[in-house]
Amino acid sequence: MNPNIPAGLRDLAKILEKLKTLQEWAKLAKEETQPEVPPSFCLDNRLAEDIRIQETAFISTVLDIREALNNPATSASPEQRRRWQRRLGEIEADLQKLNLTENFITT
Repeated sequence: MNPNIPAGLRDLAKILEKLKTLQEWAKLAKEETQPEVPPSFCLDNRLAEDIRIQETAFISTVLDIREALNNPATSASPEQRRRWQRRLGEIEADLQKLNLTENFITT
């Protein structure tokens, strides 16, 4: 079986966008929270859980892609593998920029 690395990379990009959106919602919820003042609106309190779910999906997909890239049976030229590895690195770097662990470790 030859894994579909391009599809995996597209999935990672989608997960990253979901994480960015969830992070923005979490920031909004934090900004709107004021002690002793009832909230003007209610956000779903599952944001932290949803973020963890998406992070887990991201990590799982990264591991699958890395395994496929390191598998000699994966049919791809060395240049194609380098392009995929470069794209994987870009997506992982974008995730690091979100600082999710730092921002949500206590939630």
